[in-house]
Amino acid sequence: MLFIKKICLLLLVLPISSFGYTDSDFDGVEDAKDKCPNTSVIDLVDKNGCKIEESLHHFDVILGVKSIKIEDKNRDKNYYLTIKTAQIDYFYKNFSLNITSAENDSKLEDTYVSLKYKYEYNELVTFYTSFGVILPTHKNMLNNNRTDYSISQSIHYEKNNFSLFGAYRYTFINNIDIEKASLYYQNTNSYTLGIGYNLTQELYSSISVSSIENIYQEIDNSKSTNISFLYSFDDNWFTNISYTKTYNQSTISDTLSFRIGYYY
Repeated sequence: MLFIKKICLLLLVLPISSFGYTDSDFDGVEDAKDKCPNTSVIDLVDKNGCKIEESLHHFDVILGVKSIKIEDKNRDKNYYLTIKTAQIDYFYKNFSLNITSAENDSKLEDTYVSLKYKYEYNELVTFYTSFGVILPTHKNMLNNNRTDYSISQSIHYEKNNFSLFGAYRYTFINNIDIEKASLYYQNTNSYTLGIGYNLTQELYSSISVSSIENIYQEIDNSKSTNISFLYSFDDNWFTNISYTKTYNQSTISDTLSFRIGYYY
């Protein structure tokens, strides 16, 4: 919206410029009165041409795609899956609201909604507490998929260019057991530990390991390793590339994901 307003102002200013009016940064304030002459064309400015302090309200929109290879050890077969993802985040002070949904080759995936609170213990340590709802946006063949809930706690330690992080999540699984199919569900725990490093001011890298309890009682827990790179093009645009290897007693999966987002 601000960008459109700037374009409109530019169209209005161009005819006037022939009568001695100049506005080099196209912010709507004449150069002779502009105390901040080099503001960006998308910045909101005051009457002096200076950028107005940033709002407490921020958003981002992230689109992505995942390519997954699943190796089934029991059947000695490989399966391939492509998943498209969409994510919207709203930030206000120390709170954030996240909505994430996905679609694979044949159906919609579950939709995740979570509310997170950030508490800065000191300059080095930050805690995050999150409450989530997992909405069954698709019906499975057994029609036993129900809304699940989760609670998580994480900690982030950062000093110089290094960071350490850990997280714990507990998920309440409400799917209905199906005795005929020998499907019995359970609440799950997951643990994550990782380390990150700022390679440059724009590029952040991390590696983490996770232990994830399976929602099915008869299937062993999974272990996973993740390598991720986050690159910021500027204050708005960013991209994320990651690789995850997950394995348990019966399957091994390799996931390569690419996401691009815009923050404002």
